[in-house]
Amino acid sequence: MTNLEFYKDEINNLIKDNESPYSVDRISDAFRVFSNAHLQEFNGKSENFIEWLLRDHKETNKLTQVEIDCLKSWPFSQHDSFQSSNFYTLMKALGHFRGILDVSLTINEIKNNYEVVSEDYFTKLENIKKGADYDKKI
Repeated sequence: MTNLEFYKDEINNLIKDNESPYSVDRISDAFRVFSNAHLQEFNGKSENFIEWLLRDHKETNKLTQVEIDCLKSWPFSQHDSFQSSNFYTLMKALGHFRGILDVSLTINEIKNNYEVVSEDYFTKLENIKKGADYDKKI
C-alpha cells in the first residue's frame, strides 16, 4: 500500500471540505494543507512530495519523549542503523524503544517518522490486546 492509498480518505475529505468553485484549486489547496500537516521536510518541493506519496507506506514509529530526546542527542552518525548501535539494541532489550518495529532503519529515518506517545501507551495497548479494561488506571 502506498502513502497515497493510505491517506486517500484524509486527502479526499480535504478536497470535499474546500469551498473553492474550481476543482483544480480545491485539489491544490488540499494537497498543500495535507503536506503542511504531515510533511514539513519537503518545504514546498512538489516533486519530493509526489515521490513520497507513491512510496510504500511505513507505519509511524511510536516513541516516548525521552526516547526521542535520546535519539536526537546521539553523538554518532545519524546514518547508522538502529541495530548497529550496541546502546540502542541493549535499551530495546531492556524494554525501551518498543515502538520501533524495523530496527534496520537509520537513526535519521526513525527521527523523521515518529509519533510521540505517553509513557503508558504500550501498557495500555497490551491490556487492550489481553481484553483488560483499559479505562482503569494502570
